[in-house]
Amino acid sequence: MNFRKVSSIFRDSCQLSIYDEDRSVTIGLDDGGVLRVVIHTFEQVDKFNCNIRIISARKATNQKKEQYQTRIL
Repeated sequence: MNFRKVSSIFRDSCQLSIYDEDRSVTIGLDDGGVLRVVIHTFEQVDKFNCNIRIISARKATNQKKEQYQTRIL
């Protein structure tokens, strides 16, 4: 899995994100159409820019796929 492919989930207009104090979990489709789960941090740099640090990424499980599909239907 490469960084560019994983980071492309942040361009998915239907992505789902759950925010915590320390990190976030985002489910989204990458540029290749693979549903991925990414654990990351998010830091707003200024009004137009942010830094995203990817902690881990994996293919979505069937349960996560169902959550994603239910959200967009």
